[in-house]
Amino acid sequence: MSFEFEETFKSMIDAAQTEFRDDSEKIRDQIKAILEDEKERLRLIAAIKLDTTATNEEFTTALENEKVVLENATLALEIQLRATAQQAINAAINVFNNALKTASDALKPV
Repeated sequence: MSFEFEETFKSMIDAAQTEFRDDSEKIRDQIKAILEDEKERLRLIAAIKLDTTATNEEFTTALENEKVVLENATLALEIQLRATAQQAINAAINVFNNALKTASDALKPV
């Protein structure tokens, strides 16, 4: 058996993409949940901006505070994204390693 690099490389990409596909729905759900949790605060920030008696400083402060809240809420999401990326790389490397092992084993005398 010969080692077909291009075929193996395509299989590596497929394996990595499968990992991302499997987690993409969970990630979308997490983003939606984060935004849903902040919906009322965002509504209040919009009201501040549209209130003619509110100052631009009040709006800017509220918006910057909300940005910090959202950044903190996404820390768990960042960890999930990193874990997914690592799983994708691991899947690709496993495909590569298995293909090489199969090809190498075929070269050994019986």
